[in-house]
Amino acid sequence: MKAEFSLPGNFMLNVHYHDFKDVFKSDPLGTELDVVISKKMGFGGVLQQGFAVYWPEEGEKIQYSFFMLNITL
Repeated sequence: MKAEFSLPGNFMLNVHYHDFKDVFKSDPLGTELDVVISKKMGFGGVLQQGFAVYWPEEGEKIQYSFFMLNITL
C-alpha cells in the first residue's frame, strides 16, 4: 500500500507499507513502514530524506534513516 502527497515548496511525501511473506510457504516475515520526503532539483537530481521501521515476525524492530541525492546522467 502506498500514498503520495504534494507539500508546499514542491516537496513530495511518500508513505509506503509493505507486508513481507515467504515466496514458497507464504509464511509472514514482517512488515515495514517507509516515510520519504523528496524534492526534484533544477539540475535533474532528486533529493530524498527517508525513515523506515521494520517489524519482523520474530525479533526486535529495526529502524533506519537515509539522506540521498539521485542524479540521472
